[in-house]
Amino acid sequence: MGQLYGEYDPETHEWTDGILPTLIRADITAGDRDKRWYIFDGPVDAGWIENMNTVLDDNKKLCLTSGEIIKLLPTQTMIFEVSDLLVASPATISRCGMIYMEPKNLGLQPLIDCWIRSLPKTMSDYIEGITDLTAQLVLPGLKIIRENLREIMNAVDSAIVQSYINLMNFRIGPMAGREGKAPPSFVLQRTIPDLLSPWVAFAIVWGLGSTCDYKSRYIFSDWLRKVQKDAQHKTPFPEDGLVFDYRLHDGGFTDPIEGQEPIPPKWYKWLDGIPLIRIMPKTKFTDIEVPTKDNVRSAALIEYLLVNETNILCVGPTGSGKTLTVSAKLSRNMPKKYICDFMTFSARITANQTQDLIDAKLDKRRKGIYGPPILKKQIFFIDDLNMPMLDAYGAQPPIELIRQFMDLNGWYDRKEIGSFRLIEDVNFVAAMGLPEGGRNPITARLLRHFHIIAFPEMEDDAKVINHVIFV
Repeated sequence: MGQLYGEYDPETHEWTDGILPTLIRADITAGDRDKRWYIFDGPVDAGWIENMNTVLDDNKKLCLTSGEIIKLLPTQTMIFEVSDLLVASPATISRCGMIYMEPKNLGLQPLIDCWIRSLPKTMSDYIEGITDLTAQLVLPGLKIIRENLREIMNAVDSAIVQSYINLMNFRIGPMAGREGKAPPSFVLQRTIPDLLSPWVAFAIVWGLGSTCDYKSRYIFSDWLRKVQKDAQHKTPFPEDGLVFDYRLHDGGFTDPIEGQEPIPPKWYKWLDGIPLIRIMPKTKFTDIEVPTKDNVRSAALIEYLLVNETNILCVGPTGSGKTLTVSAKLSRNMPKKYICDFMTFSARITANQTQDLIDAKLDKRRKGIYGPPILKKQIFFIDDLNMPMLDAYGAQPPIELIRQFMDLNGWYDRKEIGSFRLIEDVNFVAAMGLPEGGRNPITARLLRHFHIIAFPEMEDDAKVINHVIFV
C-alpha cells in the first residue's frame, strides 16, 4: 500500500509519494493532450482497490492518506488486468467496464503463425517443411494430452505450444547467429532437410510430453511412433523403449562432433557414452552423484533451454531429484559465461526480500538498466517456488513480483520512486513440489512463462548400482 500510494516515514513523519501519485503528477505537469493509461496488472483485492473508488468516479480524484487530493485530467485513465474478480467488491466492479478475454477466442494457430514468421531469413527455404511437420504433430499432440493423458503439472495450452517453440528455437538458433557467431557452414546447412523431422520429434517429446507421468508416456510414445510411421518421417525413433528414452545427436549442427564433416543424425539413449563413476574409500556419501537416465536427461534439457534463454520450472514429488539435478548442473557443468545464484523460498518470504536478493546480485549497466557483468548471463535458481503463503486475499506477492519481471523485464525501483529498473540477461530456473502439504498452487499467469520439466517418481527398473564401481 505504501509503495503504491505513499506513506509517512515512521521516524521523521515525512510524507513520501508512492508510485501512482508520482506518475500521475509527472503526467499532469507534462502540459500536452496525449492519452495516458495506467495499467494495474495483477490480482485485485480490497486492500488497495478500495482507495481507487474516488479515481474511478466521474470526478476522478485520487485521495491520499496525507490528506492531499489529486484531480486527474480527462486524458488519464485506469486499466485493470486481472485473472478473476473473486475478491473485488461490488463498489469497484460497478465503476469499471468489463471485457472478458477467453483463450478459446484467440486459439493457438496465431501463436504458431507468429513464430513461423519470426524465423530467420536464412531458414526461408525450410519454412514449408517446418510448417507441415508442426501441423501434423503440435495441435494433434496437444489434443492427445488433454483427452487421454495425466499431467503432473497442468499448464495452459499456449505454454505447451511455447515449450515446443523453445526447443525448436534452440536447434534453429545457429542460423540466426546466436551469441554473435556466424551461421553454420554451407556443408552443415545442406543437412537441414534431413534434420527437420528429428528436430520436430524431439521438440514434441520434451515440449508437449514433458509434463506427463510415466503411464501416460507409454500412450504418448505409441501415438508419436504411429504418426511418424504413417507420415514416413525421416529418422524416426527406434522401436525399443519409449521415445522419452532417446536424445538426438543432429550430426554437428548444434551437437559437437570431431572434425568438420557432418554425420547423419541419430537417436542415442540418454546413458550412452556416460562414464561409470568411481567411488573411492575417502569419498563422502553426500558427494556421491550416480548418473541415471532421469537426471542425465533433465540436466541436458536444462542446458538446452538456458542456451535458448528460456525460464525453466522443474516439478515433481518429494525425493524425485529436482534440487540435486539442478544444483549439480548449475554449479559445475555450465559454460563460464553463466553466473548462478541459489535462493530458497519459505512460507514467510516477502516480495521486498525477493526483490532485494535479486537486485543485490545485479550491476548497473547504464541509466535504468541492470544486469550481470557485461558478456555474462545471470541464472537464479529458486527452490520451493510455491512455498510463499497466501495473503488474506489469496495472492502470493513474491510470485507476482517474479511474474512482473517476466512480463515487463523488470520492476519499479523502491528507492527512486517512479523509476523502472529494466533487467537484462537474467533467467530463472525454479523447482517445486506438487501443491500439497503447505505448498500452494501457482497462478497460471506465471506458469505460462516457464518451460515445465516433470520429475516423476523413479521407475522401478532404475538400476542405480549398475553405474557405480567401488574401488
